[in-house]
Amino acid sequence: MAKKADRFGKGSPVNDDGMIIARYRSFFEGTRYCIYVHDFQGRFIDANQAALELLGYSREEIPGINFARLVDEAQISVATMVTEELLKTGQMGELHEYRLTRKDGTHVWVETEASLIYHGNNPVAVQGVARDITPRKDAEEALARSEKFNRSLVEESPVGILYLDAEGTITYENSAMMRMMGVPEGKKSPIIGLRIGEIPPITEAGILPMLRLVTEGKTIAAAEIHYRSLFGREVDMEVNAAPLRDETGAFEGAIVMATDITERKRAEEVILKAQKLESIGVLAGGIAHDFNNMLTGILGNISMAKLEAPRDRDILEKLSQAEKVCFQARDLTHQLLTFSRGGTPVKRVLSIAGTIREAAQFVLSGSSNRPDMHIDEGLWPVEADEGQIRQVLSNIIINADQAMPAGGTITIRASNIENRERIAATDGTFMDPGRYLEITVSDEGAGIPCEHMARIFDPYFTTKRKGNGLGLSVSYSIVRRHGGHILVESEEGSGATFKIYLPAIEEAITAPEERSARGVPPGGGRVLVMDDDETIRAIARGLLEKLGFRAETAEDSEETLRLYRKALEAGESFDAVILDLTIAGGRGGRETASDLLALDPGARLIVSSGYSNDPVLSRHREHGFLDVLSKPYRLEDLSRVLASVINRQE
Repeated sequence: MAKKADRFGKGSPVNDDGMIIARYRSFFEGTRYCIYVHDFQGRFIDANQAALELLGYSREEIPGINFARLVDEAQISVATMVTEELLKTGQMGELHEYRLTRKDGTHVWVETEASLIYHGNNPVAVQGVARDITPRKDAEEALARSEKFNRSLVEESPVGILYLDAEGTITYENSAMMRMMGVPEGKKSPIIGLRIGEIPPITEAGILPMLRLVTEGKTIAAAEIHYRSLFGREVDMEVNAAPLRDETGAFEGAIVMATDITERKRAEEVILKAQKLESIGVLAGGIAHDFNNMLTGILGNISMAKLEAPRDRDILEKLSQAEKVCFQARDLTHQLLTFSRGGTPVKRVLSIAGTIREAAQFVLSGSSNRPDMHIDEGLWPVEADEGQIRQVLSNIIINADQAMPAGGTITIRASNIENRERIAATDGTFMDPGRYLEITVSDEGAGIPCEHMARIFDPYFTTKRKGNGLGLSVSYSIVRRHGGHILVESEEGSGATFKIYLPAIEEAITAPEERSARGVPPGGGRVLVMDDDETIRAIARGLLEKLGFRAETAEDSEETLRLYRKALEAGESFDAVILDLTIAGGRGGRETASDLLALDPGARLIVSSGYSNDPVLSRHREHGFLDVLSKPYRLEDLSRVLASVINRQE
């Protein structure tokens, strides 16, 4: 039989039997599989129509193109190895997948198998059969991307996720769940492979009965539980759980999702307590006026009794103590109002050395702890609300007193400091450079644990059996409203030191801490008092007469305006007018002040109130008042305010 060169390569010795070749060519061109032939160097010799269409080349272009040109660079070594192995063993081996580049630059995936073409006993070429698997590979890649996305979604989710198999064994725990449980960073989950019932805290938290419901085909939604983890972390969780089923509907496990709601629960508790306190604050605000009116009556009578009492030191001391107790009673109302409503400070320039001593003596009276006081001479004055600063000092000294139930020494210091650089305060704020009055209160107690330091000023946070956790929170609020700072230093077992910094001012104080009627005109002055409480009017008249004034009183705005107009017309105007801020059922001090100033722009007005948190008190100048007389007040307070107003040069 004659031999001839054919399309398998020039001079290739292939059988030339016409029928065989015709049948082969028919199969070669008609099959839907891609068939190609290449030499041992990978150069294409021939390819059928299916292969040409797949690759996008014509029959004339395909000879001479190397397989390595089509396959991805990363797969060339695999293709070479397959050819070498085929030559060595003559065996087809396993199927291989390649990503090929078509003529137009697009890509297709093929699955190939190869065999040798022989001439006699000698291999002369490689024949490959390929199947287009691009749709399958695209689906696999899409599935892989979806799985990666889902894994990422689960792993990076802020919601804690657990998977359980049909036997209740934990098969997966994501990072959020591990963080929620307090698992240290870098440590593996300690519960993977365990059954739910093998973890005692879960049983105690009531999770196990809930999961049993899930295994019965029930879904659990938004169940709140309190859980203490294996690592000791206590956490409030909102748990959702649902059964997982296979394609037949059989139970094959469960998914548990938990959200850490610890902070939310804490916030809800704070809000609830705040709402309760707000309700109490509203009630306190409603009775504060009447309560302070009563105290004003008591204090007024005590002040007059002190002037009329025989020079008996014991009696005078008892009367003075009664005065202090009245102010402590007022401060209780002020403290509640400060926390619930804001308590804007009514500031005046003062030296607070006496306030520090009074607070310490009152709090520690009868205590097993003794004060050791070091108050420097010449303390700089501050602009502050004396009542609120007394609250701060009392709260912090009470805190120190409670820290030493067995007794000890509470060291209290007050001095001037000039801060030359920014200092970080305990609350994360910064104290700017400047002049400050520094007050320190140190105890010898057990100290503040490190983990509590960040929360000591939080509302309601307390480690004491007695107490509501408001003292330090109120103190912090007051000091910040005064533009000051609180720093805390403590080591467990070595006591604690609270440092209060109040901005000092340049203004000097004349006769600081003065508690007498000196500086008020000895007589001849006229003062008008408006108050709807008959007792207050009587007390005010008596105190003013003790100070040498001629006093007139009015119970409402209409009478006040009538008396003031009458005095103007007679040429005997009042030297000062004291207006109660709140008049039941009528025009109060603010409205009356506007009318008086319209009548006489030079009217010298003083606002008086038992409401410590009314904004008119803190911004009294904006409403035409020259000073504030807060109820309850003593003879000394009345004297000081009148001296300030009447002697004012404007």
